[in-house]
Amino acid sequence: MASIYTCHNTILYFDAPTMSLRHGPINTSPKNLTVRRGALQAKLFWDDGKQSRLLRFAAEVADGEFSWTTADVGADTPNPIEVVDTEYEFGLRVAGLFISAVLDGSTSTIAHLRDWELFHFRRDYREVSGTIISRKVEGTDLCFLIADPQDWIAKNQLRFGVYERSMLELMRRHAPTDRTFVDIGANVGNHLVYMSRLSGVKRIIAFEPNPEAIKLLRINLPRAPVRSQAGTNFVAPLQEEIEIIPQSLVAGIKFQRFLPPLDRPIHHVDAPSRNGSQIVKPKTPG
Repeated sequence: MASIYTCHNTILYFDAPTMSLRHGPINTSPKNLTVRRGALQAKLFWDDGKQSRLLRFAAEVADGEFSWTTADVGADTPNPIEVVDTEYEFGLRVAGLFISAVLDGSTSTIAHLRDWELFHFRRDYREVSGTIISRKVEGTDLCFLIADPQDWIAKNQLRFGVYERSMLELMRRHAPTDRTFVDIGANVGNHLVYMSRLSGVKRIIAFEPNPEAIKLLRINLPRAPVRSQAGTNFVAPLQEEIEIIPQSLVAGIKFQRFLPPLDRPIHHVDAPSRNGSQIVKPKTPG
């Protein structure tokens, strides 16, 4: 049996005082609801702290919300819960209506199966989850996992397909082919995925010290056309390599590289690590 998670990156739980299903933040909500599913049907179980109880659909109440009763684990279920699978997630249908995770934390029911009606399993609540989006940017599909729709980068990806699109277009126009693109502070891979799919760079090196960001970064990278190479720290797209440099390796770097202004020949310069303003000086007009 496993817990149930929603498309909002929340966990589904049973609220005993109201005898209803609710959902809330993963870290603070009760983890008292599990599901046991077969090919076409599922059963929900509530752990009251002492024993596991079977949840059974009782009736539909106001605003489309269901009311539930509890029974012994081996009891019959007059109104079984149907499982409707999609490509990556599933819907739960009771009495002809799908359970829907409403934004206010409650659950409702609706006839269709769209975003809020999609659920997925996780045996460990610390696993990364969210909604995979696909947007066409300059004729190419870019895909990202959206774990938090309220995150500023995620909001831009949802609206425009990619974050900082105008800056990325400028970078792509000036990126030489058969060279290395270095992304310092790669975060969740927004810039990497764009440059991997839309530029001609041969190799990409990503620096990212945040372990939580690296989880999303590793998920987003295979969304580019890549060949995964087992046993290494990188995945290789069709025409370039992407290498992730974790925090443990960043700490051992003694030199930093920087590029000169775009109107000058492209080469690299090795210099002792210092403040950027001490190395790169503004170009004097004229």
